[in-house]
Amino acid sequence: MSRNLYEKAPAASRDTLSRPLLTRSLTDDMEEKDDLRVANLDNIDLSHSQQPPLRIMTNTAPPPVTWMSLPRRGQLAILFLSRFVDFLQVASLQAYVFYQLKAIDQNGSATPRSDAAISTQAGLLQGCFTGAQVLTAMLWGKAADASWCGRKPVLFIGLFGTAISCIGYGFATTFFWAAFWRAIGGGINGTVGIIRTMISEIIKDKKYQSRAFLILPMSFNLANMIGPIMGGFLADPANTLPSLFGDGAIFGFQWIQAYPFALPSVLNAVSLGLSAMVVLFCLEETSKDRRGKFDYGLYLTARFQQIVLRRRAADGYTRVDFSDVAVESVPMLAVSEKIKKPASQGKLPFTRIWTRNVILTLVTARTFTLPASIILLNNCSPHPSVLGTIHGLGQSTSAGFRTIGPVVGGWWYGWGLQHGAVEAGWWGVAAMSMLGCVSALWIYEGSGHEISLEGDETESQEADD
Repeated sequence: MSRNLYEKAPAASRDTLSRPLLTRSLTDDMEEKDDLRVANLDNIDLSHSQQPPLRIMTNTAPPPVTWMSLPRRGQLAILFLSRFVDFLQVASLQAYVFYQLKAIDQNGSATPRSDAAISTQAGLLQGCFTGAQVLTAMLWGKAADASWCGRKPVLFIGLFGTAISCIGYGFATTFFWAAFWRAIGGGINGTVGIIRTMISEIIKDKKYQSRAFLILPMSFNLANMIGPIMGGFLADPANTLPSLFGDGAIFGFQWIQAYPFALPSVLNAVSLGLSAMVVLFCLEETSKDRRGKFDYGLYLTARFQQIVLRRRAADGYTRVDFSDVAVESVPMLAVSEKIKKPASQGKLPFTRIWTRNVILTLVTARTFTLPASIILLNNCSPHPSVLGTIHGLGQSTSAGFRTIGPVVGGWWYGWGLQHGAVEAGWWGVAAMSMLGCVSALWIYEGSGHEISLEGDETESQEADD
């Protein structure tokens, strides 16, 4: 019978059947089977086996970080837009502020001021904006950290309030009111620190941070290119573009004739207002104390998608049907044991914020290349509960240097001219840069949570469970 099976088998199978691997005779006793099963193991031929060969898994390099691999790109795009329109109103103003102040002076005084006096007024006008930021940026950061406010309301107030200040500045007829509205715009504008904080809370993985924080200098540089072009092109449009804005033209409104430098400010106000609406209806809260709570703006957006776009509303709630479930079958005791009240995270006192790493980072942050300085500032925060305050301090420090720097630099340069040493100002800048480099040697990249408060360990254990 065995011979007949061998003759009927295919030629490919005869070689396998002819080998002595696992060969046994049907008439052999059970005691001889174990010896025969281990015979000739070196002659195993797996060429006709139906099982695929084993593959050796090797460690491959992780894929490179790209823009498309960034998480929550929609939220990052909103923050990019907010930073872009925020600096656009500053950059566009620089193109025509001298001519606007000169026109105001000619209309309001019998003896026009010299160009040097107008330049001094322009510097004071810039100082009003940055000086107000020095005083209020840290307060906006503390409000963003508070449980009663959050990041999103501070960003919305900053954008919408700056839009109102642009309207007031565009229609100002005296230097006093122009300076007043610039100070209002700077005092209500705490957007830079809030945007940095929200990016760091959206992007938790450090491998994405260097690319995510690039949206700040990218938006800044883009606004710095477009702003002066827009401001110079639209300032005094009745004279520069008479076919569109002149008397009798399609856009020749009376207010454009009466306020020749109002049009750029009006466009800035419109862009800031639209950006504020996008923040209100599309941006999600990132503060730990406010995240997950009811958001009226997101709710209206979800209802709009449900009614107009015929989409299911994704407002975070799902209806659960208990009609077919018996009350006795629900293990209420087991459920109640698993539900735990989240540990309340304490707030780090303001006096404990000032660690050595925080102070050195704030002082030397302006000497580093972006976004490295932003990442260092973000990670030097001693506790997550004061992250918004830290970025508010960074914005205040930056605004302070931008306020004091031109004054000190101008005085230093003037002193060098009087003493026949024009290069003195540049040597002074080089000396300050060297001091910044030396102090940077003691800066280290922190973890963002170097000080532990009561309840932090319990909260981290519950998160792991």
